[in-house]
Amino acid sequence: MIVNKILRNLDNFDLKDKKVDFANISNDDRVKKILRVKSNNGVEIGINVEDELKDGDILAILDDSVVAVKILPTDVLEISPKNLKEMGIIAHNIGNRHTPAIFEENLMIIEPDSLIEEFLKNQNVDFKKTKRVLKTALRHANHSH
Repeated sequence: MIVNKILRNLDNFDLKDKKVDFANISNDDRVKKILRVKSNNGVEIGINVEDELKDGDILAILDDSVVAVKILPTDVLEISPKNLKEMGIIAHNIGNRHTPAIFEENLMIIEPDSLIEEFLKNQNVDFKKTKRVLKTALRHANHSH
């Protein structure tokens, strides 16, 4: 089966009596334009979409089930700045390393990086290593110097 567009998302789809068959996709693979996956029930799907895949995206609606994307948890550092000044210092140093970051609530979320971890420890910044399903992929912003 070839999928050229995301049909809907589980967040806004009435399943009625349909079961959900998940296709597990890594955080890195969610941004690929062309991807081949197999759902938990063995449905093989070729995905050719422009947009980044999101957790719960419906790839196919079958007679008794829907095949949906399940984004797998990925290793991250969750940084919890104490105040605006600390956030600015952290963001400046992360930006200098061109490290992709996501900002959610009061957290800065980045990929694990031993040099940044060492910097955070030296600055007495609260952070933790964890696994997390990200709402969007961590990726570099396009820019030039």
